[in-house]
Amino acid sequence: MTIVVLVREFGITAYRMLIAHREIHAASWGGKVKTTAQAIAVSFALAPFPALLGDWMNWFNGFLMTAAVALTVWTGLEYVWKAIRG
Repeated sequence: MTIVVLVREFGITAYRMLIAHREIHAASWGGKVKTTAQAIAVSFALAPFPALLGDWMNWFNGFLMTAAVALTVWTGLEYVWKAIRG
């Protein structure tokens, strides 16, 4: 999960830096949702909930991380698609 997120983040940042002299790509709605999902997933993963609330919270943490990674991949593919289309 970490590698997927880091590759997307570094790749999109590098792309945006390369084209900055030609055009500016504003953050998309999907990118904002992705960032929010990542923040929530990491916050839940770092919180002491699993120790306090039991195994179902581990499942919920897994769900949040999966959703954050799925949004990361989706928004990364959106950037690639927009770059290919011009």
